Amino acid sequence: MIQEKREVLEKIALLIESLPSENLLAKCWTEEQKETWHKQRKWNILIAKFWRKKHNLIKGDGLDIALKNKEIDKLEEEGIELLVEYYITLLDIVKIVHPYVDFFHSFLRYIVSTADFLSVPLPKIFIDLFLKKLQQEYLFSSPYGLFYAILKENENEIFSVCLKPYQEISLTKAQKGSKLVEQFLHKGMKDGCYYQPNDDEFTKLKKYFSWEDFSASWQNMTLMAGQLAIREKLLDKNKELLLKKKFEEFKEFEGFNKLTMKICILNGTASRKRKSKTWDKRSSVAWKNGRKAYAEGSVYKFP
Repeated sequence: MIQEKREVLEKIALLIESLPSENLLAKCWTEEQKETWHKQRKWNILIAKFWRKKHNLIKGDGLDIALKNKEIDKLEEEGIELLVEYYITLLDIVKIVHPYVDFFHSFLRYIVSTADFLSVPLPKIFIDLFLKKLQQEYLFSSPYGLFYAILKENENEIFSVCLKPYQEISLTKAQKGSKLVEQFLHKGMKDGCYYQPNDDEFTKLKKYFSWEDFSASWQNMTLMAGQLAIREKLLDKNKELLLKKKFEEFKEFEGFNKLTMKICILNGTASRKRKSKTWDKRSSVAWKNGRKAYAEGSVYKFP
């Protein structure tokens, strides 16, 4: 891993442990929402602790105390360690790609703004996917600013599900979607680009991940800018080789794609794990006006 200054790494740890954002707690109107916020914040504090341990910012036992006190179990420890590796690799990608994210953002904004004049109409799903992000300005002058935005956006989006009027989180769909993503990643990156799903596969992705409510994130924009930079030969040879290594597995190094696959596999394992003193068995859940209900068969029974 490329060495970072201690103050930058500590700033990232401080950001991780401050998520989800405080302003989202103020938007909660039920105890179930507040409990969800505190649970996610507690999880991120543990992630920040391991981030510090991984970068030698602290001395100590990493997650050993949390494990000993049964705050987490072995599977959760593995998940935290894997997520930190994922963050480290994502940061490395951001540092290489960030000059091209601004270009990619501006290019897509131009394409969408001139869509009515194109000889071949843009697919509606393409416009819907990027419109929200293209309405935002690109304000990141450094790779770290972009990385901070990615972390904040991802974690706040995870929590904000419980603030919606109604939202289902189907465990079965999530498992099927993760399997499909895993299959795509196994196909590798031809010419520097991810595998392009066919119409049938794309329909399944929409179904499994409820893409009617989905819009591109800064992480999506960054990964797509990286693919563009490789395909269009925008990088010098050394940076292009390094970026390819960061995306794909290389010798003993597990690239971003392999780490993503491992997260998918770990989530599948977690979904099958039985309830214990240190583990609440996962099941499908729905949020409705701030109240949470677990699935009983195919029905959600709200209090």
